[in-house]
Amino acid sequence: MDAIPLLNNYYQGVIKSLKTGLSLKTGEVLSATVTARLEAARYELQIRGQRIQAASSLNLKTGEVLQLRVDQAEPQALIL
Repeated sequence: MDAIPLLNNYYQGVIKSLKTGLSLKTGEVLSATVTARLEAARYELQIRGQRIQAASSLNLKTGEVLQLRVDQAEPQALIL
């Protein structure tokens, strides 16, 4: 899936995670820091003090700060 720029550095639908434990609302904009690259297309992100595992087709770098918009927030999945 290719990144779809929304506003400057905001992207939609390019980060996916399961069972985050975060309370987020669709449309909410937030910052995330890439804390580790786990394997090809898999990363660990820190969002609001919590670390989550996520998948992305983007080539993210450790330490990179992302501005993301919540595209879909469900109890079992999060798409940013």
